[in-house]
Amino acid sequence: MKRTMTVIMAVLLCASMSGCGIIPGFLKKEKEPEIEEHIEETQESAEPEQDEAAPASAPEEAETSGSGEIAHSELIGNWQMVCETDYSGKPGAPLDEVDSYFYMADEMGSMDLYIYEDDGALYADFEKAIYESSTSGYHLPLEIVSQPLYEKSSNQEWSANVMNPRTKEKLFSLTLEGDDKLVKFENDVYEEAEDPWFYATAATLLREGSPEMEQKEELRYNETITVSDADELLRAIDSGKKIILKEGEYDLSKANKKIKNPNVIINDAWNSDSQIVANVRIKEVDNLCLMAEEGKKVEICISNPYDPVLAFEGCRYLTIEGITAGHHVEPGTCGGSVLQFRQSNKINLKDCSLYGCGTYGIEATDCSDLFVEDSEIYECTYGIVDLYSVYNANFTNCEMYKNKDMDMISLSQCTTITFTDCAFKDNLVDTTQFSTVNFVRASECYSVAFHKCEFTDNTYGKFNEGDVEIDNCSFKDKIVDSKD
Repeated sequence: MKRTMTVIMAVLLCASMSGCGIIPGFLKKEKEPEIEEHIEETQESAEPEQDEAAPASAPEEAETSGSGEIAHSELIGNWQMVCETDYSGKPGAPLDEVDSYFYMADEMGSMDLYIYEDDGALYADFEKAIYESSTSGYHLPLEIVSQPLYEKSSNQEWSANVMNPRTKEKLFSLTLEGDDKLVKFENDVYEEAEDPWFYATAATLLREGSPEMEQKEELRYNETITVSDADELLRAIDSGKKIILKEGEYDLSKANKKIKNPNVIINDAWNSDSQIVANVRIKEVDNLCLMAEEGKKVEICISNPYDPVLAFEGCRYLTIEGITAGHHVEPGTCGGSVLQFRQSNKINLKDCSLYGCGTYGIEATDCSDLFVEDSEIYECTYGIVDLYSVYNANFTNCEMYKNKDMDMISLSQCTTITFTDCAFKDNLVDTTQFSTVNFVRASECYSVAFHKCEFTDNTYGKFNEGDVEIDNCSFKDKIVDSKD
């Protein structure tokens, strides 16, 4: 059983430790025998037989250096877990059949680890809370092992096992990657069950107060990749990816429809010239970042007026930064929004420019935690945003201008929708064509608010339909009736 557990540990760690999540295909099948052979050697070194009568305090490996200082004292300090990936599956299953779930520590739980010296040996205290459960351990001896924790570890000289002083069993393993980063791994195999399975976790801990703490969000991503055209972009879409887009135009309508990516659906669509083009949808991706190369203009567009420029479904933890997006068609012919989100959550848009003739800059259905910051939405032909069944959407320091025709802010069955420090200018609610439209429509909504926003030269008959809070906002608009 110990052999099985150690092989599982090596496979998962080799696959996961570029960040905190899985990299599909990182471990090639032809390498498995070599890994198992290596692990056999690790097992013999990592878990030497112990005399049952031997004391369980300081392990022999925790020796002092010739100068009298304790060996591996660089482990000493306070450490905080920043992210973790949980794995489960059948022992011996291929990596693509192992279930995994990644989370940042502030999303699901936390772990504090304190490593210290006592009487010439290293010990650890820890407290971990996940969901509503918690575990802890105090004065646990560290056993230093002269083997790396996993094959690709940057620390190839040693790792450490945190031991149970009473049972002499290993609780979890650690390795130091650089000065301020710990990788932690623990697992269990339940071979006696009718259907054997294993559960394992791989976590990253950072030293408290270290500069790396300021960059902990980067651990969401296993890989950073740079792309320069639409096909490269669509091939790169995957969970745990940070994609840097080089300067230029990315016309998704011209994408190769034969691209094989399970996270990207490419269908046929018609453009305004009655030509068949590509229609792209991105589905079931977690922890994906699309970011423009710093200081460069990056534009994502389509020539199909009837679909969104970028559509996401069933996604979590999306970041889109520095991107300009819109339709390359004649104004007034669009039937699709610029960005569309469905059944998705934790969406962050920053420094983006979304332009018409898209129907709305942002359309979201059955979503939560949508954050839009320092962005602009302009020249859309239905309105600014259209949200249905959305919980917690915040727009901060955004500019919305020259959008026209229908309800500018269309909300239905939404909760906690907030606009703060936003500027609305030259938007037109066309009451001559649509007598029941308003600047804000909040149908069956709770907690819709505008804080410190400026409204300038907008045209509408009635500002809001439904309960809307207006706090410290300024208005210099033109109020008309449906006969104007």
